[in-house]
Amino acid sequence: MLRQHSVELLTRPQLIKRWGRKCLYRIAAGRDVAQIAAAIGADWLIYQDLEDLVQACRHDNASITGFDTSCFSGEYVTGDVTPEYLARLQQERNDDARVARRDPQLKVVN
Repeated sequence: MLRQHSVELLTRPQLIKRWGRKCLYRIAAGRDVAQIAAAIGADWLIYQDLEDLVQACRHDNASITGFDTSCFSGEYVTGDVTPEYLARLQQERNDDARVARRDPQLKVVN
């Protein structure tokens, strides 16, 4: 049996755009895992702690001694990633900025 797995990582603004600010914060309130999965349109939903994720990726390969989890933990291996740097990246890479780069004449309306 072929299994396909995917993880969809959206930025905070993308989540808000998709679900709405109020809905985003309340989507899990008072719901069990199956209800949350149904609410977001997921076939299956698991909560996995970071150490379990690292172990799953390492599997039986003991030669893997480190694993970059910065996108989940916020602990960047370079040590120089600041909140200001992340905010600038978000500004440069958000959906509106992408549209503006593709077509400078197009006005983005929110």
